[in-house]
Amino acid sequence: MKFSILPLITFLILLAPKSFVAQELTWAKSMGGSGFDRGESIAIDAQNNVYTLGYFTQTVDFDPGSGTFEVTAQGEADIFLTKFDASGNFVWAKTIGSNDSEYPDTLVLDTSGNLLITGYFETDLDFDPGAGTQILTSAGNLDAFVLKLNAEGNYLWAKSFGSSSPDRGRGIAVDNSGNVVTIGYFNNTVDFDPGAGTANLTSFGDEDIFIVKLDANGNYIWAKQLGGTREDFPNAVAVDAAGNVYSTGSYTNSAPDFDPGSGTFLLESAGTLDKMFVSKLDADGNFVWAKQANGSHYNVGNDIAIGPNGEVLVTGYFYATQDFDPGAATFELTSEGLADAYILKLETNGNFVWAKRMGGPVYEEGVSIKTDSNGGIYTTGRFEETVDFDPNGGTANLTSAGFIDVFVQHLNASGNFQWASSVGGPDEDRGLGIAVDNEGKVLCTGYFNTTADFDPGSGVFNLTSQGEMDVFILKLENAPLGIPQYLVSGEPVLYPNPFQDILNVESKSIISTIAVYDLSGRIVLETSPVALKTKLNLGNLESGMYLAIISSEGKKTVRKIVKE
Repeated sequence: MKFSILPLITFLILLAPKSFVAQELTWAKSMGGSGFDRGESIAIDAQNNVYTLGYFTQTVDFDPGSGTFEVTAQGEADIFLTKFDASGNFVWAKTIGSNDSEYPDTLVLDTSGNLLITGYFETDLDFDPGAGTQILTSAGNLDAFVLKLNAEGNYLWAKSFGSSSPDRGRGIAVDNSGNVVTIGYFNNTVDFDPGAGTANLTSFGDEDIFIVKLDANGNYIWAKQLGGTREDFPNAVAVDAAGNVYSTGSYTNSAPDFDPGSGTFLLESAGTLDKMFVSKLDADGNFVWAKQANGSHYNVGNDIAIGPNGEVLVTGYFYATQDFDPGAATFELTSEGLADAYILKLETNGNFVWAKRMGGPVYEEGVSIKTDSNGGIYTTGRFEETVDFDPNGGTANLTSAGFIDVFVQHLNASGNFQWASSVGGPDEDRGLGIAVDNEGKVLCTGYFNTTADFDPGSGVFNLTSQGEMDVFILKLENAPLGIPQYLVSGEPVLYPNPFQDILNVESKSIISTIAVYDLSGRIVLETSPVALKTKLNLGNLESGMYLAIISSEGKKTVRKIVKE
């Protein structure tokens, strides 16, 4: 009997849900005391251990399990760093503090699992979280710092840069050789060589951007300055496999020069509202390119990530109508409310690829962005009321539980919607840092108030803050096989689904044949593996939905598959 595929394809399309992947809560933890405590940044090592950086006030128990690890802040705000294993069990916590305030910003890991941190501090601060003493003294108001710890949180070295005016570290990255790149802003004249040498830079007016490169031992390599006569604020830095340095942030009230060398490259002058920038320097700190988005209102770049093929991803927020194509063409997005979140993708040469908007009637902000090995894009941030997180014409509405909630969103490399989840309660909850482990599970940190539900699904997993704001750490994973199996459940198993190029097929019974059909009913691949498992190379297919029919021991099993 001839097997008719077209009615089956039609049936499956009609039943298909909007979102192919559902998220399940793996675990969620909270840490906090009676004051204000925030998780600022999160990172994962090769064993999927989870490191969280933030600040705390008052007394906090950093062990959310049955044990106790209480630490009392020495001043108004102290730095904390925690390590949890992949299952969410507490391993250790380290703190750094003084009688004043210290604030961390970003955490990254090098290829050896060492921890690199940047932020800013006041007066004297002991940067050794252990029994030793390693005091650095600020040059005045606030100074930027770079701290390196080993995988167990033990002190390796610390460096600082500053003047009598406020100077802050805002982002940090590490290249494949262990060199450390730090970005921030400074005022007046600052010596950026933390050793015996001198590398003075003087701001052009108000805050200017600094980018400093140190080797793996903290020795000075170079320092560069970007900016104009008014406020220039960087928010993040990233490096690619070749050591090129990318940054994003915003500037106001001037036409800043983004060529730190003898040349000049002025971006378009901004008025009193922020204008977003993206810049690229090579590994030696030489100018490559700088880009901006153009509009009549504010646009801020909050975070930047580099994809597996060198593509540049930026997230942030904007208001009104903005042209996100930095080239001669135009690609405009218009916010729905006071601010919408966005994701911008550029090629490694700075050319526009695409931009996406997510927003509702109030205020949304993309805060942190990461990519996976397939180029998948993950963001977290804040949203209010009801927001459609599918930026491509579909509908994927999330509604906040109260005032401000956390969102976590996943797009594929082409910018197509994969899923979005939200967690939160009736008060203010924000996602500030995101990471993806080597199993594709998503980690997020930030802060929450009162009682919030951290299960993005139909279940309930409430955490209750101990004070004004508490730290949360959230781990999510995809529900098995993303796409519902309408006709036959269980065997065989196809993964990953959606896929990029390779689709694995496994069964407990010998697989005799596999046929893959497009939506017109045309066979695009046919193979006879005669094995329990096989790999299908489908890299030549266009992105979209297909049907796989697997024959095994006289049975035909139908699976919907999606090529990203």
